[in-house]
Amino acid sequence: MMENRKVRLRPFVVRMPSGDRYWTVLDEDEPAPIAEVDEFLRHVRFGRDQAESTTATYAGAMKLFLTWCARSGLDWRECAGRLGSFMFWLRHVRLDGDPVVPGPGQQPVRGPRRVNTILAGVGSS
Repeated sequence: MMENRKVRLRPFVVRMPSGDRYWTVLDEDEPAPIAEVDEFLRHVRFGRDQAESTTATYAGAMKLFLTWCARSGLDWRECAGRLGSFMFWLRHVRLDGDPVVPGPGQQPVRGPRRVNTILAGVGSS
């Protein structure tokens, strides 16, 4: 398990010498790309020949997933079985960490379509 800590991650565009671009996730405390995520996103862009925008979407999803893992004290490599908790977090917690108390009249932070898009990005890794 990882320690429960505040993480500072952000999607980041990488320009290759050829001029081609892809997105990755940067750990601002290092500052460096997260190696496993970067390798996966480079493969999506160049190995699978996906659009740059696909890696941008996936990088945003991975940022959210890694943030949830760190704030939950979980190692991201071992928490695939907890996606239900991640989905709840996506619906009810802002990135600043302030929860939204679910109940009558409260709107979720992210709707079903956005949550499914994020899960698709995380599930592809």
